[in-house]
Amino acid sequence: EKAAEAVRQASVEKDVFRKRNYVSIACANLTAFRSRLGQWRDAQVEGMIAYNKKRECMLRLERDRRTWKALARLVKLYSDAGKKWAVFGRDMKDLRYAERMEGIAAGRHRAKTKMAFVSGLISEMEKEKYTWGRKGFRLEILKKAGEEYGEGKTGEAGKILRKGKRVLELNKPGFLAEQLELAEEYLKPVARKVQEGAGHIEALIALPHRDKERGERLEAAAKCFGEALREMENIQR
Repeated sequence: EKAAEAVRQASVEKDVFRKRNYVSIACANLTAFRSRLGQWRDAQVEGMIAYNKKRECMLRLERDRRTWKALARLVKLYSDAGKKWAVFGRDMKDLRYAERMEGIAAGRHRAKTKMAFVSGLISEMEKEKYTWGRKGFRLEILKKAGEEYGEGKTGEAGKILRKGKRVLELNKPGFLAEQLELAEEYLKPVARKVQEGAGHIEALIALPHRDKERGERLEAAAKCFGEALREMENIQR
């Protein structure tokens, strides 16, 4: 109806520019009509559905590949008798700083006060061997957050700090377990084993340093991660 009315208007319009405008309106409406009805539209919809399914499958494959890689890393690191305590200590250090960043971002202090907190955090993390230009967490993230606080942009600064927090959490057992819990049903066996391993590590943190159970907990966690890795390999087959 809109196309027919535009054609009628074009047929009686004297001004060339307006006549062309009516013709354009008619063409646009006819094209829109074709896009919403008939075999052409059905083919378009089928193509979009097929594309989305393929894209979803590729994303799932990539997610599963990354999960396998993270589990292989956990098994290797936490099973190495010479390195597992150093790895555990480094992971816990990362998580403590991640919690500090969240505390600054979520706190109700003034922007200038938060800027001072970030500056102090940078100095502390430098002493703890965190660097400015290597892989993983980089202190540039904190520097940028401090600059945003200095300009009064608390919302942007908070986003940057939470980005840094996420970088420190990546590939840690708790983070992996949390993400797998949100995944499809076929990953639930993997999720349960990772969650069990993460539980052993969380319990370990509360134990005294010389407690005999600390080593047992770490071994149990490594065993859980190994079982989760085998589950993941079975899924990939």
